[in-house]
Amino acid sequence: MAELLEDRLRSIGPDLAVPRVDVVAAVSARVSELGTTRHAPASPFRLSRSARRVVLIAVAAVLLLGAAALAGRLGVPGLRIIFEPGPTPSASLAPIGTNLFLGRPTSVADARTAVGLPVATPHGAGLGSATVYVGARPAGGRVSLVYPPGPGLPRSVYTNAGLLITEFDGSVDPSFIKKLTFTGTRIRDVVVNGDQGVWFSGEPHVLVYVDRNGSEFEDSERLAGNTLVWSHDGVTYRLECRCRPAKALAIASTMR
Repeated sequence: MAELLEDRLRSIGPDLAVPRVDVVAAVSARVSELGTTRHAPASPFRLSRSARRVVLIAVAAVLLLGAAALAGRLGVPGLRIIFEPGPTPSASLAPIGTNLFLGRPTSVADARTAVGLPVATPHGAGLGSATVYVGARPAGGRVSLVYPPGPGLPRSVYTNAGLLITEFDGSVDPSFIKKLTFTGTRIRDVVVNGDQGVWFSGEPHVLVYVDRNGSEFEDSERLAGNTLVWSHDGVTYRLECRCRPAKALAIASTMR
């Protein structure tokens, strides 16, 4: 009903007769003339809530159309009254991982070319599709795979994702691992596909790595949650998820 009313009012808008008056002066004079506040007489009947809503819509529409016509006559070209519905918000959301400072989005194939690494991905784990990023740090670059939350991988408060896998040419700083034992972060030695690895859990932390040039690289854009780290053939893998070590190790075992 409101839409039909708007269409009708829009069609008669150009024909509204609005006098050429100084609105401010006219209103001021009328206020001075009244002098005291007058109370409107009590209504002999009550409108239902739906009826009051229709009346209010009609009054507001008439006032707006009158204001538009008046604005044109008063020489205010910048004032426009628009009844058309606003743009519908886009249903598409930004790719997961957009705000994690991981670099630019790309594909796995392009990532392999960009960093010169045999980028490994998990297989048969039912993780869905990953959003892939390539970052410039550390030296040689890094590749990040971001997976949405799903069964067994709830949303992380640190990444807003279900799983984050990062791969780069470097290693974890062993001296820094020892320092973490004093911060409340729990550290457990594990074996990942025959390679020595470390499982970090407990208090959130920041990891420090050593890049291909022997320089320290601190992943300090944000704190990390439960994280599995291991190296294979000169490539370090970092798997972060809100899960138990058994789940992380199961995912890591499928990476190739």
